[in-house]
Amino acid sequence: MVKEHREQNIRLEDIDASDSNVPDNPDDKTDIEYKDFLNKRLEILNKGLRQDIGERLKYSGKIYILIVFWLIGIFIIILLQGFGSKYEFFSLDNKVLLTVICGTTINIIAIFLIVVNYLFKNTKK
Repeated sequence: MVKEHREQNIRLEDIDASDSNVPDNPDDKTDIEYKDFLNKRLEILNKGLRQDIGERLKYSGKIYILIVFWLIGIFIIILLQGFGSKYEFFSLDNKVLLTVICGTTINIIAIFLIVVNYLFKNTKK
């Protein structure tokens, strides 16, 4: 005996949800699985937050050291320019001095902003 198969086009509007056999309250097994899912999700989120805090501490210290060394470097260049040109052992053209100071300042600020925006991003939704 050959059964005839024909395609049915069922629209979403044709489905009546009141006819379904889905209970309003989940059974115990479903409830346990859902709570287990939520617990695992929270564990993963907590692990991610702990890692973020560790990375924030590590990289905030590195950013601080980088900026301190940059300030020391700029201070040394300015001192050398001031005293070096007086005693003729170090001299930079004003354009070169401005380029060095501005270029490094912009780079340091850009690095700082990129790292800070990544590490301390706003997670509120």
